[in-house]
Amino acid sequence: MKNTITRTIGSLMNQATKAIAGITTYVAELILPNTVEANLPGKLAALNVADTIHKEAVVQFKARRIQLTEARSAAREFIRIVRELLKLRLGKKYSQAWDATGLIGRIAVPRFDTDLLRVLNALKSYLDTHPIPDTGTTATALRAEELHDALAEAIADVSLQSDVVNQAITDRNGKAEATEQALRILLSELHKKLSGNDPRWLAFGFNKPAAPYTPAVPQNLTAILVGSDAISMKWDAAERATSYRVYKKVAGLDDTFVRVGSPADLDFTLEGLPGNTLVNVAVAAYNSSGESQLSEVATVMTM
Repeated sequence: MKNTITRTIGSLMNQATKAIAGITTYVAELILPNTVEANLPGKLAALNVADTIHKEAVVQFKARRIQLTEARSAAREFIRIVRELLKLRLGKKYSQAWDATGLIGRIAVPRFDTDLLRVLNALKSYLDTHPIPDTGTTATALRAEELHDALAEAIADVSLQSDVVNQAITDRNGKAEATEQALRILLSELHKKLSGNDPRWLAFGFNKPAAPYTPAVPQNLTAILVGSDAISMKWDAAERATSYRVYKKVAGLDDTFVRVGSPADLDFTLEGLPGNTLVNVAVAAYNSSGESQLSEVATVMTM
């Protein structure tokens, strides 16, 4: 049976973990080269760190996108309020008198960030010179300046965090390639040491090359939050599978994927998860010949 080393991050880390367990058990017995023994654990550790950094960068990017949305909404609402107040002074329809407010050519509230910044800046200057009486702090030059600065900062934060995410992806992918290469070196060494039916292949997380085929990888995994601390999982039937193995990886708790169930059906509910935590889940198919590679990983945020 062919051994395939997957490039999916979760599956790659799971495969490397199994391989390290086999190395620990059989390194002396099989007289594996020192480079094989020392290489893979370090590569996996680096990949784990890079994967965690990437996930944290994505969380921060989403948070900054929310802040940008809020800053954008506040800016549009401020412009709308000021526009309505100024209609008494400048008219209900566009004229050149509106140009000083930044609403040039039309008095619709802008949608794009660059236009919002331009109008807020213009309103700051306009309201400095032509304040609107009796509005408190709602429609002032100071408020226009505050919203301009908040929007500009939010735009910059999103751009910077996007760069952080891209760099984290590049670093993670490089660590994944190094881990994959270390696994290929181990696999090559095992082909020299073990026969096609040697049961020790399984200890390394590999298939016996001479054994019948293991099941296909489960497809179309879906995972949804049920309540606040449970995840309901479903997937399509995999060819040659007699049962399935469900794995989870809880951020900040699990260093790698941990098996949590072996259902025969095509669904599983994972319960009792910690709150406000990212949880990665995956499923593998199983039969008497062994276990498939992990499915694509699904990620759910508990409440």
